[in-house]
Amino acid sequence: MAHLLHVEAFDASLAGFERARAETTAFLRALPPQAGDRLGVSGFFGPLSLRQYATHVADHDVEHLAQMAACRAASASPAR
Repeated sequence: MAHLLHVEAFDASLAGFERARAETTAFLRALPPQAGDRLGVSGFFGPLSLRQYATHVADHDVEHLAQMAACRAASASPAR
């Protein structure tokens, strides 16, 4: 039963992640092309364009998705 709770929690987390990314993607697609050149300041990276920040977010998402897949695979493995 505990295994099913972990799978359900993972599925709910993944669904939330997918919704958030769909909203972000829709927002970015609605912007005019020149918006990608607009500069902002990140507390961590310093000055960067919206295009650079969006690329960073996409790369970061790939890292988290890999972590989520690894956690799911580990929770599906029989306990030792």
